[in-house]
Amino acid sequence: MRKTNQPECTRIDDRALRFAFGFRTDVDLDYQRGFVRPWKGEKQFLFEVPNWERNIELVTARTGMTPDVKVHLRWDATGCDIYSKNHEFIITAIPSQKASRSEFESFEGAADAMGHHMKRKATMEQAADKFRDEVVQSADVLKYGHYLSSNAKVKDEYNESMETAMEEKLKPEKKTKKQKQTQISKDDMIRSAIEDF
Repeated sequence: MRKTNQPECTRIDDRALRFAFGFRTDVDLDYQRGFVRPWKGEKQFLFEVPNWERNIELVTARTGMTPDVKVHLRWDATGCDIYSKNHEFIITAIPSQKASRSEFESFEGAADAMGHHMKRKATMEQAADKFRDEVVQSADVLKYGHYLSSNAKVKDEYNESMETAMEEKLKPEKKTKKQKQTQISKDDMIRSAIEDF
């Protein structure tokens, strides 16, 4: 580190440097699954939000519960700082690891990068499945709550509907005519074997 005349003067952090001297742009993150793709001239840069499956809640909280996620970016080659529309800092996205499945485009470290992206995809799919399951459970709770508010004989009717649904799931499949004949012929064989004994 360089000696200065001001010993209390510390190095400016990267986020402050990007805010002061970096590129500026606005993007919509809603369909990018944790990737940020700003353009500079004809070149597109690619950054990824770390732990997107967890940090999406942070992004949503800071940008509001809207169908589109419009954000303001301050970025350079080292990173991309994501801000809400009212310039509240949200998170820093890091440069994404480049990966290629093609043998002709492969390079040293491409396999590691591909493994990273495949792991990231699996984690995101698990998070989506968990969210879907929670929504289904919530729907069941709301259904019961709706019964409670609209009916006096709620518990009995709800239990009947749930029992009917369970019975439908547990009903054995109807046997075809051929399966029934096979079962009858097996029963006849067992009876004749017992009689012969």
